Amino acid sequence: MLLHPFKAFLPVTDRIPAPETFFADCKEVFPALFEQGYFQPLDEEALFFYEIVRPGRTFRGLIASVDISEYREGRIKKHEQTIHAKEDLQKSLFLEQQAMIKPVLCTYPVSRPVQTWMDAFSGSQPPAREFYFPSEQTTHRIYSISGEKTIRKIQALFHDNVPEVFIADGHHRCSAAAALHEERPEKPFSRLLCAFFDAADLEIHNFNRVITHLNGLAGERFLEEVRTYCSVNPCQEGQRPEGKHEFLLLLPSGEYILRWKPELLEGLPENGVLLDVELLNTYLLGPILHIANVRNDPNILYIEGPGGVAALKKTMEKHEGKAAFCLYPVPSDDFFALVRAGAVMPPKSTWFEPRVKTGLIVAPWTTV
Repeated sequence: MLLHPFKAFLPVTDRIPAPETFFADCKEVFPALFEQGYFQPLDEEALFFYEIVRPGRTFRGLIASVDISEYREGRIKKHEQTIHAKEDLQKSLFLEQQAMIKPVLCTYPVSRPVQTWMDAFSGSQPPAREFYFPSEQTTHRIYSISGEKTIRKIQALFHDNVPEVFIADGHHRCSAAAALHEERPEKPFSRLLCAFFDAADLEIHNFNRVITHLNGLAGERFLEEVRTYCSVNPCQEGQRPEGKHEFLLLLPSGEYILRWKPELLEGLPENGVLLDVELLNTYLLGPILHIANVRNDPNILYIEGPGGVAALKKTMEKHEGKAAFCLYPVPSDDFFALVRAGAVMPPKSTWFEPRVKTGLIVAPWTTV
């Protein structure tokens, strides 16, 4: 993977008294903010060290420009199918904003040489920008890395040790940029803005589900149907699944730990990975609840895993949910194995953290 420096625009700190509001609104009003001078260009091209600090944990990554060919030729690997309507919307946003205002989040297996360099760089200079987000208790810091010798060293490290990366967040940004480059080869859509976090600096969380109907089944009748495919054991309130092929079912009448019956786990697919979300779609949502299109069915609400069981219960109350499923997160080894094999994961299989803030670093298409 060849990283390229680029000339970035960074937010003007003194003009942003409330970072949470500013960055939350940035996607919708970026052209006006840019025109009004809320972003300042740096003097030279650079790579960027990105640090996110929250209580008890620090995440470190690199932000760089990469050629669109890395995506087209499969070195930036995807694991989700894109939706045409969302891709078209992203293309419109790119044309309206004339910039990438949020990097594509990419991950890769841990590379000791890259980690060693990050250890040495961390704390070696003051950040170019630093913003605190009180509701999340997180601090985001961006450090500019310039100087031809240093940049070449980082480029060599990545080129020699990170031959491929995996999209964690940003499938539609990638596909939209590739489509624009194909449609308008004379225009500057040949690069992607990417943030690279290795597997040790990225968390894979579960994506949970709230179901708003049970296909006419009462709670106990629904449990009887579920027992066709799973063992069902009542559990303590708030308990979470502890491993693969175990998941939590919430009903208004109680909470249950479910485990797939052994015969359903026989005969692994060619890639050697059997996802719980795939089993859920195949055996419970489809035949029992008659939910065929899990991507668009209005009776499924998807809840990010970090919110835990409390977020599921809150959503059930708000939307009169009839059931909820709390899944175990996809292990990183399974994730990498699936993507390397070219497998497409079901919608909403994973939720990655940390999340890169929109507008924290901006690359106009003319500079990326």
